[in-house]
Amino acid sequence: MIPDAWAQATKDAGMTYVVVTTKHHDGFCRGTRSSPTTKHPTHRGAKDVLRPMVDAFRAQDFKVGFYHSLIDWHHPAFPIDGLHPMRDDVAFREAQQGRRDIRQYADYLHGQTRELLTQFGLIDILWFDFSYSQRDWGWSKGKGKDDWQSDKLMAMVRELQPRIIVNDRLEIGGDIKTPEQYQPRGWMEVDGQRVVWEACQAFSGSWGYDRDNLDWKPVDLLVRMLVDTVSKGGNLLLNVGPNAQGALDPRALERLRGLGEWLRLHKRSIYGCSASDLTPPPDCRFTQNGDHLYLHLFAWPFRHVHLDNLAGRVEYGQLLNDASMMDPDLAATLRAYVAGGGALLLSHESGLRRDGAGFALDEEIGLDYLGASKDDVDFLSPAGGLEAEISVMDHALYLRGSAVRARPGTHMLGEVVSPYFSRTWAHFSSHAQTPADPAAVPGLAAATLRGHHHPGGGAARSVSLRRRRGPARAPRARAHA
Repeated sequence: MIPDAWAQATKDAGMTYVVVTTKHHDGFCRGTRSSPTTKHPTHRGAKDVLRPMVDAFRAQDFKVGFYHSLIDWHHPAFPIDGLHPMRDDVAFREAQQGRRDIRQYADYLHGQTRELLTQFGLIDILWFDFSYSQRDWGWSKGKGKDDWQSDKLMAMVRELQPRIIVNDRLEIGGDIKTPEQYQPRGWMEVDGQRVVWEACQAFSGSWGYDRDNLDWKPVDLLVRMLVDTVSKGGNLLLNVGPNAQGALDPRALERLRGLGEWLRLHKRSIYGCSASDLTPPPDCRFTQNGDHLYLHLFAWPFRHVHLDNLAGRVEYGQLLNDASMMDPDLAATLRAYVAGGGALLLSHESGLRRDGAGFALDEEIGLDYLGASKDDVDFLSPAGGLEAEISVMDHALYLRGSAVRARPGTHMLGEVVSPYFSRTWAHFSSHAQTPADPAAVPGLAAATLRGHHHPGGGAARSVSLRRRRGPARAPRARAHA
């Protein structure tokens, strides 16, 4: 059945709730029978698709909502105004004067709404559209809360579905703000207070299927819209419409698959997340869930991404697209406890163990430069100031500066240049005085992520950073890069 295919395609794209159009402005509706004049598939002997749609999406654990137009250009009691399709037919307008009663239409609107809220079980969202009482064409005025009898309508909705979420288009407020076809500059506010909001966007330039529309948003833009919305505390309602055969356009399916593939790798940075109080670097976004902070890179950095106000507050970092780890604790450890000179490359995932006041290499670690062995290198607790550059990448750690010294007779490179460093890697730098008490190691003076080259390009990449709680502690002697 086609609704099953729609539900599966959108679930695979990472969507978790659906808002189905039950009536649009032209009066075509699904799921209600309260007026014999309303266009409805069942009046032609066809099968209504609303019930199968609701069942199909609920079977995929979706929350279910209904979009319902407050406007109805087909209803004989709906007064003609400046938005009505017959607005330019002056003879028709004049012939209809005094024959259309908005109160009669309001009764019909309330009856339709009652049917929708009593025939399909628990309904999670009711998305009314729309009010325009501020419009004035001279010969007619727009319609709003008085015409819809919005207070009475909302009271009925709350009585029938106490847990339902209602949008803000009845002109009496609502549970969510709904910016349409634009992205707000920040978290939406009402009277200076942050409110729940949802951006409604379309895959293309049309809300319904349009064969000739070429204004399709690419997957990369859709991902950025999703990230941007969550980074500002919102949800994203993304429209997709089937063609006359009930099938989704191949261009829509391509974008749904692209969204699903991105979310498969990066879902932790979206679900359950919201805005962060921290300011992201340029061309980036932050999303946050508890003490997990996610950095979304809209453009891969040329060399560095500087994260202000995170010094000493990051417990670990991880690229979500491949789960590679970056551990600033290790950088703080080496900065605080080792001394010497030269450069060193350590291979494998873990490399240090506590050795008295300092740290030494674990037995299983090999040194991947000039055939050196672990016996050629010492890590000693420094006696004075220290400047070091420490880089964690893939399964290696690169040290440069005064943090490492070789045993006598061992040659140490002052610079390591290798094609191996052409991959993504993390960089942590500092210049600080070493504390007298090794247990009182301060946090990093600066925390940066460094990207030398990223071969894939493509959609936005995300980095997960977990914030350290409380004062900085003596870091663990481990590295996962």
